[in-house]
Amino acid sequence: MFEIRNLNIIQNKQMKVLVDNLSIQFHHGDKVALIGEEGTGKSSVLKILCGIDVPYVSHTYEFKTENKIVSYVPQHHFDHRSIHDYLLGDFEMMDYAFFYQLLDGMNIDEALIDNRPFNTLSGGEKVKISLIKALLRRPDIIFLDEPTNDLDLDALEYLETLLREIEIPVVFVSHDIRFIENIANTIVHFEQIRRRTVSKVTEYRMDYREFLSYRQGNIDNQNRLAKEQREAIRLAEEKYERVHDRVHHELNKTKTDTVGKNLKDKMRSVKSVEKRIEKQKENLTDFVEFEEPINFILLDSPKMHSSKRLIDIKIDRLMIGNTHLASDISLQLIGPQRKVIVGDNGSGKSTLLKEIVKSCEQDQINFAYMPQTYEDIFDKDLTPIEILVDARDKNAVSKAMTYLGSLKFTEAEMRQSFKDLSGGQKAKLFFGKMAFEPLELLIMDEPTRNISPLSMETLIESLKGFNGAILAVSHDRHLIDSVFEEVYELKESGLIKIKQGI
Repeated sequence: MFEIRNLNIIQNKQMKVLVDNLSIQFHHGDKVALIGEEGTGKSSVLKILCGIDVPYVSHTYEFKTENKIVSYVPQHHFDHRSIHDYLLGDFEMMDYAFFYQLLDGMNIDEALIDNRPFNTLSGGEKVKISLIKALLRRPDIIFLDEPTNDLDLDALEYLETLLREIEIPVVFVSHDIRFIENIANTIVHFEQIRRRTVSKVTEYRMDYREFLSYRQGNIDNQNRLAKEQREAIRLAEEKYERVHDRVHHELNKTKTDTVGKNLKDKMRSVKSVEKRIEKQKENLTDFVEFEEPINFILLDSPKMHSSKRLIDIKIDRLMIGNTHLASDISLQLIGPQRKVIVGDNGSGKSTLLKEIVKSCEQDQINFAYMPQTYEDIFDKDLTPIEILVDARDKNAVSKAMTYLGSLKFTEAEMRQSFKDLSGGQKAKLFFGKMAFEPLELLIMDEPTRNISPLSMETLIESLKGFNGAILAVSHDRHLIDSVFEEVYELKESGLIKIKQGI
């Protein structure tokens, strides 16, 4: 068992309580998903549990578990060592059979484990190497921060199988609904309620679908009871006021002592009713306080003609530098079609999207592009308000602030530089920018990588309601199944249409 008690985390810059007095245990066989909107402290909790310094927060806690081997796979992977030294340099002895099993499962060629700098690897390769290193330690518990980011579908499915089979506790943060559904048997939900001023963390010993149903049922039942109690008190108060006013009126006009005495007795009885009502008010069931999902809204664009050709691109050789990625690529997007591209890590999916973006710019298509690296598009020194509208236009600023508020930006965050925002805030800002422009086409590279699973459905509904066309690169199986009509796999021989879904 791995246990921590009385964990408190405060964000230093704004003195905001992220986690308040959390105590939790992780047992043999636990597969625990930490979920919630960005900025609720999930990644900070993972790092603190692993003994990693988090410079932007202050924290206190009590560890009740000692001498455990802990593995941690971060969301962002940086290391100055070579690939070989990063992966194998910390091991005096190693289970080579397990090592080769992991290489095979992650589709990693042993030749990749050489003396090149670790930081030259692609995002997906870094994740795979980091996962292999974490598992080779044979830990007592493993912590994973967004482990599915950048993984291709084959590696993702292998990781799911592996995590289901191992018996040690696995604690992870993920935006990937399908991954959470397939792995988690416990949900820990992080929220910021009361206008993001109060921390609320709730543990549910159940899988994700059960959690959604149980949580919504609890919210509905408690809110219904709270409403019924308040209605009953309202009716009781109305009756009390009528009786009180009548007795008070009769007392004022009575002229006989006997009647007056009876009325005074009745008034005492009426006042006792008032005390009972006040007592009932003290014991009212509270309405449930919970963090609402983000409200994604895309601007209503005119309906597109079904024959309008938005993309018609042919690429003989897809290259990055001197490296050949794929040949004979052909892709058309006509009318309000929704197409998604999948493929192995390093196959050239992001490079292909960039070529398509260039083509759309040349053809003057009215489109928005959301890359994986958000800084490629927005000026890092501008604030969210300045990115959305002209900051000199007061009406536009007011509209932008209202919309950013619906995306759960605080006023302070609305006025921060883009470079100081979290990954989740940057992703939300891209969708915010799309909401301020009438568009024919959305081109998106891994659009859900920083979106909370509880806000995913509102994003999906917004994308489904968009009148234009959508082209995306994604490994998010829930998004693919929900939004896209056609799935293509990028291989060295070109784009291959996948007949069945993912």
